[in-house]
Amino acid sequence: MNTLISIAARRWICIPSIVFTILSVAAVQHLLVLEIGFDLQRMFLPALVGAVVGWMLSSIAKLTLRAREQSNELEANKVKIEQLNASLEEALTHQIKARTEVERELIQAQRMGSVGHMAAGIAHDLNNVLTVILGSAELQQWGNAIDIPKRAGLIAHAAQKGAGLICRLMTFVRDQADEFGVVDLGYLVRDIQPLLKQLVGSKTPLETNIGDDNYTVMSSGVGLDQMVLNLVANARDAMKNREGSIRIRVHLSKGEVVLTVSDDGVGMEPKVLKLATQALYTTKAEGEGTGLGLSIVQRQLDSLGGRIQIDSEPDVGTVVQINLPHAVTDVASDSSDGPPSWTNGTESILIAENDVTIQFTLTSILEHAGYTVIRAPNIGAAREELVRQKPELVICSTALPGCNQWADSSAALPNTKVLLVASFTESIWPTDDLVLVHKPYSANQILRAVRQTLDDNPVTLKSESIA
Repeated sequence: MNTLISIAARRWICIPSIVFTILSVAAVQHLLVLEIGFDLQRMFLPALVGAVVGWMLSSIAKLTLRAREQSNELEANKVKIEQLNASLEEALTHQIKARTEVERELIQAQRMGSVGHMAAGIAHDLNNVLTVILGSAELQQWGNAIDIPKRAGLIAHAAQKGAGLICRLMTFVRDQADEFGVVDLGYLVRDIQPLLKQLVGSKTPLETNIGDDNYTVMSSGVGLDQMVLNLVANARDAMKNREGSIRIRVHLSKGEVVLTVSDDGVGMEPKVLKLATQALYTTKAEGEGTGLGLSIVQRQLDSLGGRIQIDSEPDVGTVVQINLPHAVTDVASDSSDGPPSWTNGTESILIAENDVTIQFTLTSILEHAGYTVIRAPNIGAAREELVRQKPELVICSTALPGCNQWADSSAALPNTKVLLVASFTESIWPTDDLVLVHKPYSANQILRAVRQTLDDNPVTLKSESIA
């Protein structure tokens, strides 16, 4: 099409030559007219009209050709711009992805750095737990049956305390996608309070004020852990070499759950306060902070429909207030205390476990509840027992090589269910065919998981922990 228009335009340009020829003929006619005496005006008017029309046609042709050339240039420029935009979008996407990855790594590094601050205190708490367990166990070995229930209770309580501490610590340091759901912020703060005290240290008092209301919000436990820890870590740094305390309060206000972290630290100037939530902005010395703490909090709040307000005064202190929408719901508590429920049974159960002490303990628990127990120290022996005795349930430790293939085994024997037992450090999650329980577990919890697995109760798809 463009070629045809160009050809037509070039043909129009030849019109001036035609007009020139007409004028030449007119001039000759003029000379002849003078000789024969005709009126000059009669011959000049057609020539003048032809010249004007020719000039107009020539101008139109030139303008048309120029417009077409400009249109072609614009089209070419449009293509170039679209290509540049595509390249820029690709580069921007790559940069955003790279930045997100760097931020994720920095966040994980920050978590691990916080664990470093807490390490000494955690070791102290675990030593206390082990002291209670060892002392009570030795006293029980020495005799005096009257004190056995009391000592057993002390051992169970100490073990639960230690397991809870490890569970919270491992949840905090694991680098994985957060599971979104309903979380009670008040319960969470109480739950991680031992870790927060270790983070702050013994020189600065940590005070908590949490009521008995339901402080449920839509979030992830790990995400809220990180948020609270960031705020407390900032307060701790602000309290360096200063007297005073760090205070945490959780309360309800106008349909929102409000978390307040305040300190008596150095405070911030107004110009610093304006930049406090910007990523990578920090007033700390090199190596003492990433500048991501409050920016991470801000980003989490944006995704949860919350907001942050910071009030600070130099040499007086800082108050950080977090507001989150209140998710009104009934939160059922899960405790390992009290008598077991849904625990009795007569089915046969195969235990695939290479740790002799765990195998003995689990066997005792299951036999006490009425189950018939078959033991296997490895996967090979377990496969033989599975084919020979066809148990209703297989409890397999994920520490055994080949344990994950039990799904295929259960498919071959449809009447056999599978229950996996994993360490909390392992990134293994239940599926539609496999149920998962985490170590350490209480007798109540493992018996309930066994009963629910045998009964095809969907509740068992959630991992269990005594913490």
